[in-house]
Amino acid sequence: MIRSIASVGAGGVYLGVIFGGGYAESPSIGNAMAGGIIKLSSANGVLWNQYFGSDAVSEREVTADAAGDAFVIYTAEAASPSPATTTNVVKIDGSGAIQWSTTLDGPAAGLPDYHLAVTPSGEAVITGSFTGSLDVDPGPANLTLTAVGTDTF
Repeated sequence: MIRSIASVGAGGVYLGVIFGGGYAESPSIGNAMAGGIIKLSSANGVLWNQYFGSDAVSEREVTADAAGDAFVIYTAEAASPSPATTTNVVKIDGSGAIQWSTTLDGPAAGLPDYHLAVTPSGEAVITGSFTGSLDVDPGPANLTLTAVGTDTF
């Protein structure tokens, strides 16, 4: 299923996708979901694809910057050692190589209400809602936000 689409100008489009366990071409494990991104050429040919995670993964949104790089935000649900959901952001260059990835940390990081945009200079901007606390610093430092009920960032 196509979840989101981002234009790459004359270079085609990115499709954010989710596959269930019932598709023969699906990279999913058993009946779990797998999420990813597909780059199509302007002639609708598949140029490359990337899939994320090994448990239940759900692509949330894809966007592209002026250079043609893709940014994807997705959630991943791990079944072990204990059930936990994380929200992840990944940057992929126009040829399909992963440039970097980061995980939003905290007990509320798996909430599905996140959105992604890219500034003209190529920086990812994330907004969403959360409960509990959430580390919003993508580096080794912590910038922890604490919600009162459900808050936005």
